[in-house]
Amino acid sequence: MKTAVIGGTGLAALGGESQPAAASAQTPYGLASALPRQAAGFPGAVFLNRHGDGHLSRAREHAHTANALLPHEINYRANLWLLRELGVDAVAAVFAVGGIASGHRDGDMVLPRQIIDYTWGRAHTFHGGTDAPVQDSGIRFADFGEPFDPALRQTLADAAERAGLAVRDGGVYGCTQGPRLETAAEIDRMERDGCTLVA
Repeated sequence: MKTAVIGGTGLAALGGESQPAAASAQTPYGLASALPRQAAGFPGAVFLNRHGDGHLSRAREHAHTANALLPHEINYRANLWLLRELGVDAVAAVFAVGGIASGHRDGDMVLPRQIIDYTWGRAHTFHGGTDAPVQDSGIRFADFGEPFDPALRQTLADAAERAGLAVRDGGVYGCTQGPRLETAAEIDRMERDGCTLVA
């Protein structure tokens, strides 16, 4: 299995020496956020920073660099297309999120089971649409009833346990449009909807 880790705020690189894993970030869907990188200490895995190569953690630098991509500017289709072209068959995306459920504390690692997508105006599929550079015939529907792969979730939980990390297994990730953070009323609504995490 070849795995990709998609990072961003709080995880801008895997650390150590790395080299580009692709010659170009160009895809049929436009430019990916960054060139995926192969870290020396992580064979069989590549890393892609969703906010671009120049993104730095706000906690560390209190600012974005000039080429940082805001959440609504990220070309998700290009990122995934490029990773697929590199032979990636499993993706673990790391997010800095807010906890809605009582009992969540700063620094908790959570593996959600479900997602509620509150985003709008984004391309949500590779199939169909007049803007799709790769056209296919027929109508395609994607099963999204179980959005997070159970086998990969278990692999991540097992790895965290071996590393001595406490993991909260389960929950509902509420994905918002960004970059504006949510109002208190919106968080109340998301909690009523069943969300336990928000970003």
